Amino acid sequence: MKMLFKLMKEIEETSKIPFKLKKLVGDIYASPNFCPKDGLVQATLKIANEDFIVEVAKEDERVLPLLSSYIKTNIKKLNDRKYNIILEVIDGKNIEEDELSKVYPFLMKEFQMLYIYTEKSFEEVFSIVQNGYSQDGNVVMEYEGKILVLGILDDIYDHAESLFETITSDIGGKIIISYCNIDRYSNLGDALKSSIKKIDLVKKFNISVNILGENDLIFEEMVDNINDYKKKELINRFYDGFIRLDNEMIKTIEVFFNCGLNLSEGAKELYIHRNTLIYRLDKVEKYTGFDIRDFNQAALFKVIFVLFKEEKLKKIQKIWKNTWKCLHKVVK
Repeated sequence: MKMLFKLMKEIEETSKIPFKLKKLVGDIYASPNFCPKDGLVQATLKIANEDFIVEVAKEDERVLPLLSSYIKTNIKKLNDRKYNIILEVIDGKNIEEDELSKVYPFLMKEFQMLYIYTEKSFEEVFSIVQNGYSQDGNVVMEYEGKILVLGILDDIYDHAESLFETITSDIGGKIIISYCNIDRYSNLGDALKSSIKKIDLVKKFNISVNILGENDLIFEEMVDNINDYKKKELINRFYDGFIRLDNEMIKTIEVFFNCGLNLSEGAKELYIHRNTLIYRLDKVEKYTGFDIRDFNQAALFKVIFVLFKEEKLKKIQKIWKNTWKCLHKVVK
């Protein structure tokens, strides 16, 4: 915001035209002698998904289009440079720390990151995030089809949880938010790669989780590193039993694991009687051969369960793809 204020001051000194620049949430800059006597006129500028409003006195109405264009061009240049600085940091390129500290002072100390995936309404979600986080010198930008937020965000988990609830209630759809603390800007690239990997794993293994911390999905990442031959061998060996698990049983399994294999906690989370949970787990053992109340069996079961969900998702996607091809041929 300080850089934008400085830029507007330079534009006012160059153009000699008093003006005010503001957003819907408040003023950004106003010329010291900006005091319209006969009313004012304004123009709205759309820059990088943000709306800016330029106001001049009625008597300067004829120069408003030129002034607006000049302001828009310079803000875009400023945003492009700021955007490129973040890309350079992510890519691990050498960058002058003096420039970095002026543009993004928070990067010189410990800061926080949110990385947000949405399956639909990207621009609407981006607008919600931008309105909530673009102030106070934070970064809000698109990166590889997702939304990246960087800044000093105390209680980062609370931010992720609040943001998830806001987006879900306003827009809906699948939302995944990865968050972490970063001790220095040079580690931003690695932290971002880790978040990208986590989000990909959630989608790949169809995991029922929406908010991901730094230590989440380590198990799933290890499973993903099993070679393809061994994956296929495990799936073929146990698929017939696992395919008998219906949606209710799959949810029961996921909740039971999330509750640390605790029967009482699992039953409470599922809103069922403890004996009902025991009955369902008995069915899981009957179908798959694994008693997941036993830790050792549960550990092996989870490996196969993760691979099974990936394979099942692949088959569903293949069916949809073939169905779409058939429909396309019929339409043609």
